[in-house]
Amino acid sequence: MIDATRSMVGSYSYQLVTLSILIAIFASYAALELAARITAAIGRVRSVWLAGGATAMGIGIWSMHYIGMLAFRLPIPVLYDWPTVLLSLIAAIFASAVALFVVSRKKMGWPQALLGSAIMGGGIATMHYTGMAAMRMPAMCSYDPWLFTLSVVLAIVISLVALWLAFRLREEDKSEFRWKVAGALVMGSAIPSMHYTGMAAARFTPSSIVPVTTNAVSTSTLGITGVSAVTLLVLGVAILTSTMDRRFSSERLQAEGKFRGLLEAAPDAMVVANREGKVVLVNAQAEKLFGYVRHELLQQDIEMLIPERLRRMHQKHRTGFFAVPRTRAMGAGLELFGAHKDGHEFPVEISLSPLETRDGLLVMSAIRDISERKRAEENLRLLSGRLLQMQDEERRRIARELHDSAGQIVAALMMNLTPLESASGKTGADVEKPIRESLALLNELCSATLPRRFYGTQQDQG
Repeated sequence: MIDATRSMVGSYSYQLVTLSILIAIFASYAALELAARITAAIGRVRSVWLAGGATAMGIGIWSMHYIGMLAFRLPIPVLYDWPTVLLSLIAAIFASAVALFVVSRKKMGWPQALLGSAIMGGGIATMHYTGMAAMRMPAMCSYDPWLFTLSVVLAIVISLVALWLAFRLREEDKSEFRWKVAGALVMGSAIPSMHYTGMAAARFTPSSIVPVTTNAVSTSTLGITGVSAVTLLVLGVAILTSTMDRRFSSERLQAEGKFRGLLEAAPDAMVVANREGKVVLVNAQAEKLFGYVRHELLQQDIEMLIPERLRRMHQKHRTGFFAVPRTRAMGAGLELFGAHKDGHEFPVEISLSPLETRDGLLVMSAIRDISERKRAEENLRLLSGRLLQMQDEERRRIARELHDSAGQIVAALMMNLTPLESASGKTGADVEKPIRESLALLNELCSATLPRRFYGTQQDQG
């Protein structure tokens, strides 16, 4: 018979105690894996990782405490109120969410670490004592104030150590398997100390008051096995997913590194912008072409690289490109201009290409300064005009020379032929001489005109 004036003495199932510690170590390793993935993620993906990680980690911590409670045996029947048990699980998930949020930030100073550990430790203590409140039994539960306080302090200190380890081991270059295992062993061994200190603080005194068992459920070996299996499965899936995501992220980072290398090696200025027109990536040629330092361009409106009078039109063209993204030249048939940092404009040629990324659709612009080409085209136009002018002047000179030379020869020819009009009384020798002279003049005339005409024709064709 149980003495109602004395506290009941419980005992532990050391198999279940060992199982609870193993689950704590497994949950700690999952927490370190998830902290690294949440840190690496951005945007909505980060929120998904945070929610999923907090759930998995919370289930792991809660399962450790729940199995640790089941490891404690009293000489009376004990039931558990399942709504209260569920509330303790929510507290564990909340504490895990706080922990993962704190360690996934860019910086974690002492103020953030202390505040985070206080909230996380308070959440873990709340989970533990809420779980204890779920017990339905013919006994009263009270707590030793010193051990109770010690358990809460331990929860906060252990949370601080856990946050520090998770923050230190979250980076990819520091996340080697052996370091994570070592960190998980430290965390997994420390977390149960809070639970068993809290259990040591409990005093169970028999009571004649009948407990309310409306929503109470009993425990069994099958139930313990189910909780353990589900917990290990959830944590295993979380770790596997994190490992695969880290591998994919590593491959993606390598691909992005190669892409950035190709971008830097491109001879043209390369500017990558998102749908909102914000610059997300540039190469050294873009810095040189527009006169900006790289950090002055990133996350700025791409319209800053366009003359002000053309910016509104460019915004419409940008919207049109994202509506129908395809590789093409920008502004076909239009003269395009870029705006240098110092304010001067210069003609450009731009090719656009859509770029699918994890951050959504981007547009990659290959920009080439065509100032030299424009100057060469203008010089060629001026040279062609000058050549036509010279050809015209040469034709006129040749025409004048032909006119003067031919006129002289024709005049001499007429002088030679005039005496022939009265040749009736002259001898053959008198007539032959002017005829020969006339033939010589005709040959000279042909020699003087035909080559010049031919020369002029060749110039016209050239």
